[in-house]
Amino acid sequence: MAWLEQMDPAVVELRVRRVRGNLPGAARVITRMSNGRPSGFPRMARVGETLLVSWTDVAPALQVRMARLPLSPR
Repeated sequence: MAWLEQMDPAVVELRVRRVRGNLPGAARVITRMSNGRPSGFPRMARVGETLLVSWTDVAPALQVRMARLPLSPR
């Protein structure tokens, strides 16, 4: 799961957490970003044993960013 957590009026953190059944894993901070609508919504995709997370940075310039997170075997 992924979510944006408000840190202050201008900044949010993009966080992810793996959930197995009803057991949540530890939350991981992917990045801090501007709390504005131009940043849109983060996207996630699983590719094999890797989680790809993408988001839009709006400062200092509009740019799509991506993180790769290895997933541990089930």
